[in-house]
Amino acid sequence: MRKTRILYSIILGGLLVSACFENPYSPVVPIDENFFDWETTNTLSLEVSVEELQGSSNGLYRTVNVYSSPLFDESSLMVSGSALPEKPFMYNMVLPTSFSKVYIEIVYPTGVIRQYVQDVTPKTKSISVGESALTKASGGEVPSIEVPEWGTIPSDFDYTITKDFSWLSLSGNKSYHVPAGCTVSGPLSCANYTGGTHAVLYVAGKLTITGDADMVRSSIVVLDGGELVMKNKFKSYSYITAAKPLLYVMEGGKASLSTVPNFDTSADIDLEGTNVLVNQGEMIVGNHLGSSINLCNGSPKLYNTGILKSSGTSLFGDMEISVNNSSSIYNDGEIIAEEIELSSSASITNYPEGKISTEDYEQENSTNTLMNYGMVNCQYMDILGKVHNYGYVGVGVDASNSRNNEDLYVKDGAAFYNYDGSLLQADVAKFSSSSLIMGSGSIVSFNDLKTSSWRYSIENGDDAYALLIINENLYMDNRSTISGDIEVWHKQLGSSGNSLEKDYNGKYNTPVRWVKDFEERIVNIPAGKYNKGLGEITPPAPVDADGDGVMSDMDIDDNDPAIAYRLYFPNKTEYGTIMVEDLWPYTGDYDMNDIVCDYHIEWTTNAQNGLVYMEYYWKLRAVGSTKKLGMAVQLDSIPMTAVASVETTHPIVGDIPMSASDGLEAGQLFPVIPLFNDPGEFFSESVLVNTIPDYPLYPVSTEKFKITFVEPINLNHLTLSRINPFVVATDFENPTREWEIHLPGYKRTNRASVILNNKENLSQNDPYLTNTGMMWMIRVPKSIGYTVETICIENAYTHYRLWYESKGESYPDWYLGPIDQTQIYRHE
Repeated sequence: MRKTRILYSIILGGLLVSACFENPYSPVVPIDENFFDWETTNTLSLEVSVEELQGSSNGLYRTVNVYSSPLFDESSLMVSGSALPEKPFMYNMVLPTSFSKVYIEIVYPTGVIRQYVQDVTPKTKSISVGESALTKASGGEVPSIEVPEWGTIPSDFDYTITKDFSWLSLSGNKSYHVPAGCTVSGPLSCANYTGGTHAVLYVAGKLTITGDADMVRSSIVVLDGGELVMKNKFKSYSYITAAKPLLYVMEGGKASLSTVPNFDTSADIDLEGTNVLVNQGEMIVGNHLGSSINLCNGSPKLYNTGILKSSGTSLFGDMEISVNNSSSIYNDGEIIAEEIELSSSASITNYPEGKISTEDYEQENSTNTLMNYGMVNCQYMDILGKVHNYGYVGVGVDASNSRNNEDLYVKDGAAFYNYDGSLLQADVAKFSSSSLIMGSGSIVSFNDLKTSSWRYSIENGDDAYALLIINENLYMDNRSTISGDIEVWHKQLGSSGNSLEKDYNGKYNTPVRWVKDFEERIVNIPAGKYNKGLGEITPPAPVDADGDGVMSDMDIDDNDPAIAYRLYFPNKTEYGTIMVEDLWPYTGDYDMNDIVCDYHIEWTTNAQNGLVYMEYYWKLRAVGSTKKLGMAVQLDSIPMTAVASVETTHPIVGDIPMSASDGLEAGQLFPVIPLFNDPGEFFSESVLVNTIPDYPLYPVSTEKFKITFVEPINLNHLTLSRINPFVVATDFENPTREWEIHLPGYKRTNRASVILNNKENLSQNDPYLTNTGMMWMIRVPKSIGYTVETICIENAYTHYRLWYESKGESYPDWYLGPIDQTQIYRHE
């Protein structure tokens, strides 16, 4: 390691100086050090009370769930716990300051589900929820996806490629092979114009194509364990009927397409003719803004049963998918895209296991069709043509970001069909000269049907009832109608602008049934795979297999009475990021990439909300330092005697600067769990890992520790604010344990040095703030990008300074953007 560090010094010279020595540049401005709310989260006191029930069910626990999304979907679950009429659910909940709403659900042992929307601000300190709300949902026979089969893979190949090539031309009826274990690269030509021929390149190792791949009568097949990397574009404008799909990624294979950042407006995958793409593994498209798939003239097709996404770091990545001119997508896997746009006879079929997540879904033409048998979640949806929904469609993931205050817009002549067992859920909807067709047993739920809607129809021509849920407002002009067997559960019925006699009189026919309160409902729609049980009023008898009082469908392990619920931060599926500057107590270049470590926390409780164990997941992503850095987590306010055991997927190596016995560091007042003593435990290098774009990219692993307690403890004793991550910074030649870097407001451990250097420049109240308020560690509730080596964080996150100068009042969500992507690390 010593030799490696000397070599880095020779290569980088001054870069190392700015990476690990004091830099006079001060990126922040002086403020009142006693008033800087640096936190990107807000702790509020949550109290949820529940109603009495008749009979034996009253003694069973009600489950309280809190979500970050109005879709109340499992992936956005943050909090789960129990409540009884005499014992409300109470929890000191931590939320990102960017949240404007939380979504609270109460599940009764009778199966009834009530849902609430609660406004919050960074200044909200408590939420108290009583009763009134929504409820839960089915699907019939559906088709299965028919993916083209590749057929037999030859045992012998015409050409085997084991080293880099200056040019490879696929031609004739030839087979080419990159064997497992081989890593090769070079430019590729696929101009195979000879009639009746088809060339195939099989990738079992790793193949990097350095130029465009223009495919004609040829295919690339990525086998299980193989990897294809395209530096530029994958395309075919050939109308010659191909014998096989152009690209076939088999299960276990991976294709990364257009990995070089560029601002070319043409697509990364650009297909015309009768060409076909098949992805059964993982396909990653682009690593720059505007990366896209374009299926154009001649009806090309994309079949996906794996994962299709971009490498972008935002919620939906940065991939745009255009489906044009009779092109089709068939999905039974997962597609994540920033934008999906259909035009001119294009169609998408989403099968039962299919999940499509996009910020913006748009059908631009009256000939467009979406057939949905699975899950479609989007921020915005504009519809011309037809949507046939047999599963779930959710629109308006974040209602606070509504575009023109409308999330779902069904335009002139369009029709949105909903079938038995389906659910359409949207925050704000607008219908203009269009139709909402509701089949028997379907559910549609809107918060607000917009006042700019006009001349629309909502109708059910079947012989059994459907359910229309209106949480706030339903606007109908004189040319709009509701007809057929529909129960309209309108929660604001009778309020201004929602009067049955004045506003809806003459706009509906006799079978339509209007109700205001849940107790008035008579139409029961059983809970099913897609409808969240929102229509159920006669649920099945409660089942509690382990006898802990929590219903089986709410219990995370109904065979173990010792555990029942799980809570998450940031939510069930996402990570946050910790970023560190390593020169404490001196300021450095403030690139905040000396340690970049993602974290995800799960708390498991019993039926009485007592904490049984906690799991802390973490991923060391980058090390922009030339120091020896270790990292650990202290659990503040938990005595060592409360800990029964610590299990870890990564026992630390060595005993400098930290040692651990049974997962804990000795000599501490509170439990300290070391994560690592040296980044070299994960990477082949200890310094400057994944911060310099043209240096090697090191893979990142996911690790965790699990801490179990002797007896269940109070859940509020170990919220996020009691979890104290820190970094031990020392040198390689004479490593010591004394120098700890913590978050502002957090205390050093029992083994840290109490001697402080640079006292005159430190806050008198907090050694982990300068006297101008600058910090050495920051924790945000989202996995975010980090800067290239030596680039100040405020150069990338352009609201960072404004947040700082406002003393935390403005832009508490600075980490969400805007972001100068040219300053963010991406491997080249």
